[in-house]
Amino acid sequence: MAKQWIKLMGAFASGALLMHMAKQAHENNVTVHSWSSRSIGGQPEKLRIFFITDIHRRRISEEMLTGIKGECDVILIGGDLTEKWVPKKRTEKNIEKLTEIAPTYFVRGNNDEEVDQAWLAETLKSFGVVYLDDDLQK
Repeated sequence: MAKQWIKLMGAFASGALLMHMAKQAHENNVTVHSWSSRSIGGQPEKLRIFFITDIHRRRISEEMLTGIKGECDVILIGGDLTEKWVPKKRTEKNIEKLTEIAPTYFVRGNNDEEVDQAWLAETLKSFGVVYLDDDLQK
């Protein structure tokens, strides 16, 4: 009886964890952090960076973009922009939406390596995204 109870509780906990992970995977969580540095002249420098990562299969929402328009100087895509089963048009549309807001930079993530790298590099370049990659000298 005790073993069945432990198995039941383990199954319940696993199910709850999976539901929580699925919920988070479809959320748009935006957190704002601020910091500043002093330039050589002593005046504070301010650079507003919008960092986005783990886009994967999602479509970037207009609601989220409305909240950052005019609020960032650059956009940094921190990996996992796409993956193997994501339609290329969806990835292109997400890139287009981001580049309409501010100059955009991209760092490759592990899931980005699942797609054709020549296509990814060319697509990023066509939208004016700076691809930050040790292997690319552009």
